[in-house]
Amino acid sequence: MSVSTLTRSASTPDSSRIGVRSRRTRINSRPQQRAASTLYILILLLVALLATGVVLGVLFQLGAEEPGEFAIADVEPGNTSINENATIAVSATVENTGDTPTTEVVSIALGDDEERTSIQLGPGETETVELADIPAEQFELGTITYDIRTEDDDYTGTLDIQSDRPPVFEVSDLTPQDIAIEDDHRENVSAEITNTGGATGNQTVELRFDDEPFTNTTMELEPGESETYTVYNVRFDTHDPGEQEYGVFTANDSQTTLIDVPESATFELTDFEPGDVTLDDGATLTTEATIENTGNLTANRTVELTVGNDTVATDTVELDPGEETSVEFADVELDPDGVGTETYELSTGDAVETGTLIFEGDEPGELEITAFEPGDTTLNDTRFNASATVENTGEQTVNETVSFELDGNEHTTTEVSVPPGESEEIMLFNIYVGGLDADEVEYGFVTEDDSDMATLEL
Repeated sequence: MSVSTLTRSASTPDSSRIGVRSRRTRINSRPQQRAASTLYILILLLVALLATGVVLGVLFQLGAEEPGEFAIADVEPGNTSINENATIAVSATVENTGDTPTTEVVSIALGDDEERTSIQLGPGETETVELADIPAEQFELGTITYDIRTEDDDYTGTLDIQSDRPPVFEVSDLTPQDIAIEDDHRENVSAEITNTGGATGNQTVELRFDDEPFTNTTMELEPGESETYTVYNVRFDTHDPGEQEYGVFTANDSQTTLIDVPESATFELTDFEPGDVTLDDGATLTTEATIENTGNLTANRTVELTVGNDTVATDTVELDPGEETSVEFADVELDPDGVGTETYELSTGDAVETGTLIFEGDEPGELEITAFEPGDTTLNDTRFNASATVENTGEQTVNETVSFELDGNEHTTTEVSVPPGESEEIMLFNIYVGGLDADEVEYGFVTEDDSDMATLEL
């Protein structure tokens, strides 16, 4: 065997292996192609089936008949107002809007009244149903509803029942009735107010004693509506003594009752002492008075001693009708704000007595003139007005004569009494200067400690 022959023989197996692999590759690709073809065919079949179903459905629908269906139309009276004296009639047209004859029950209901009718209608046919002769007066004023129903449709309407009658406010259930009045007797007064008329209205509701207005309010009520009118803490013992009628009144009605009002307890003050009093700095106050119950009821009162705005002492007193007693507040310590004046009161709640406290120190009083008017001025008339304020700058009350001087002469005088720290205004009117010859004169006010003068050009 030659070398070349061996070489060819050796190459032959390689060539055959290559060919085999190539064939295997072609054989393995055929199943994939078949699968793709199969999927494509299935998609085409599915699309065809869907298209066929749609077409068949449309053809079926085109060939099918609509079932019978009852629709409501032409409802009377619709939504409207009805007078309470009218008779109500409700009607409607029912139509079969389907393609087949149908029988249904149609109902009309208004309040407790109902009309139910079985109706057979062919396609497009109509029939009118009605509920009639219903008195409107059987309903309360205001809005009511009615219903019309088929198996396929329904309608609800509203009717407003109205009246020609005006509003009428009636009064009932007045309380309290039987009252035993005592001192400081207070009650809540109430009554029921009802609008029995035919329209909404506003009226004044008033509480009266012996036909005299006590208090009132304004009420708005719809027909048939009620509201309680109440006045709180009405004091009965302060009204005129004797038998009285009290009650609640409207423009249309009233309810009243009789009550016996005794004369209320009244604690009067007499013999008040010391009244006006002068005190040195640090002094105490002692004051007293007689208290009498001049009313017809036994009662108690708190007696208060007040200095300025402060209550400095109290005492409680109970007295029968006509009884009296003495009340004394002794050695009450005071805390004055320096020298000057202060008011003090003794009060029972029914009566008050007032006095003045003058607090003085060690320094004597001294009057200074302030606010002198008109000062230096030119006068174009024969008369003029002048004024001045005198102030006590000392610590004791000043009782003094203040002079008004004109052209060197005392023209007039004024007596003043000024407590420490207080002031008093002096005013003079129509001072005559027509008799003076000078073109310019001096005038002004003079006290023992001060003077203020000005020039008057005539």
